[in-house]
Amino acid sequence: MQNLPTSYSDPIPIAIIGGTGLGALPSPPFTPLALIPPIPTPWGLPSSPISILSYTPPSTSTSRPTVVAYLSRHGLNHSLAPHEINNRANVAALKKLGVRCVIGFSAVGSLREEVKPRDFVVAEGVVDWTKGVSA
Repeated sequence: MQNLPTSYSDPIPIAIIGGTGLGALPSPPFTPLALIPPIPTPWGLPSSPISILSYTPPSTSTSRPTVVAYLSRHGLNHSLAPHEINNRANVAALKKLGVRCVIGFSAVGSLREEVKPRDFVVAEGVVDWTKGVSA
């Protein structure tokens, strides 16, 4: 993604934070618009530059493209271990860009035999370990 603008001023409604299994978003259907250098936040720098992409659904030629921000949770070259990820800085940087919704992908294992490798699972419960942590 060379020679892209380093700023973007239009609204960015949604962001995707990719984990180990999602290092980048494919083109097409994602078209690069800008590459924002890491944005300083009160918690430091995010894990990676933020890619601003235009997404056009492949099956509908009449729908308008959606602008999406993409951040690589483990860094550009998967250089950050899970305990080194600055999640607060990642979310704060996306918020500074005006993002209102974040989708995060993770690759994890399961203790249930019926959940096989490559199965897609949506969790119905959330464990919040941030209780008592100051914002």
